[in-house]
Amino acid sequence: MKIFVITVCLLIAFVSIVRAQVGDDDTIHVATVTEVINDGGYSFIQCDENGMSKWLLLPEINITAGDWIEFPNGTQKANFVVKSINKRFTLIYVVPGLRKVAKGESVMHEHSMYRAEDKNGTLVFTDNPERLPAKKNRK
Repeated sequence: MKIFVITVCLLIAFVSIVRAQVGDDDTIHVATVTEVINDGGYSFIQCDENGMSKWLLLPEINITAGDWIEFPNGTQKANFVVKSINKRFTLIYVVPGLRKVAKGESVMHEHSMYRAEDKNGTLVFTDNPERLPAKKNRK
């Protein structure tokens, strides 16, 4: 019964992604994986993005601590409880997927021409220079 309830909750979370209005925010995040918990067909991934720790939730993926990843913005869920692993996430980001990248790889290089850092030091990649957070950091 626990697994059924958790599965239903996770499915509701993923449905919210489909219904969410993402708008023009095409930010791609780059981080290092620090912990992975696989449970019930989902991966809970803790990662470090420029010194900031965050948790991601996505369909189960084969990934290990130390891997470099890139992922899009996700839907934020506060106080997300997963009883099967006995864990409460203060804040978790539900993302549709991620991609492993080589350390130092220029992410999204085949899709974009402009990149900059936002106020938190997160790299932002886009093919539209008007979407960049700060022109002074353009590369």
